[in-house]
Amino acid sequence: MITCIPELLSPEEAARLRALARNAEFESGTATAGKKIHDIKNNLQMKEGSAGLQEVHQILGAALKANELFQSVALPKVIFPPTLSRYNDGMTYGNHVDAAIMGNMRVDISITIFLNDPESYDGGALMLDSGAGDQEVKLPAGHAVTYPTGVFHRVSPVTRGERLAAVTWIQSAVRSAEQRAVLHDLRTVIDTINDEETTPLLVKTRANLLRMWTDI
Repeated sequence: MITCIPELLSPEEAARLRALARNAEFESGTATAGKKIHDIKNNLQMKEGSAGLQEVHQILGAALKANELFQSVALPKVIFPPTLSRYNDGMTYGNHVDAAIMGNMRVDISITIFLNDPESYDGGALMLDSGAGDQEVKLPAGHAVTYPTGVFHRVSPVTRGERLAAVTWIQSAVRSAEQRAVLHDLRTVIDTINDEETTPLLVKTRANLLRMWTDI
C-alpha cells in the first residue's frame, strides 16, 4: 500500500533538518550500494558519524512515533536509523528494490520524507511501480510517502536545484501488507463512526486480528 502522510514534520522540523544538512558531511551513495545497484545509484548520503546525525535520528524518530497515520499504516516493530539523502543537479537513482534485510531486521516498508519545497528543484520525483504504471510522488517539505519495500522505484534525474530527503525502512509487527491494509481500514472506520453498539464490536474485531497476525 502506497500512502502519503501529510505534515509528518512541522515546518520548523523540516527547516532544522535542512540546516543540519548544510553542515553535515555527505558521501557517495555508492558507499552502501550493493553490486546490483552500484552503477545506477548516483546520489549523496549523510556520512555515518557526521555532525548532526544523532539529532537527525531524534527529530525523525519522534515524528514517526507521534504520527497516528504512520503508526496505523506501518504498525512498526523496528525502525532503521534514518539518514539524509541529497541529489544535486544531474543526480538520479535508477529502478531498484530496497534490501530485504538490513542488519538484523526484515524490511517491509520504505519511507521517503521530503525536506525541501518541490518548486526549489526540477526533476527528482520518486517514481513508484503501482502495478498499473508508474506513480509519481513529489511532495511538499515535511510530507512523506510510505511504500512496500519490494516494489520497483526510482528517483528521476534532478535537472535544477537540489533534492533533499530523509529515508528509512521499517520492519512491521504484521508481515503481510494485505493484513496491514485491513487493520488500517478498520482503524479508519473506528475513528470515523461513533455508535455505541457497532464501535465496540469493531474495536474487538481489530484487536483479535492484531492478536492473530502480529509477530512480536
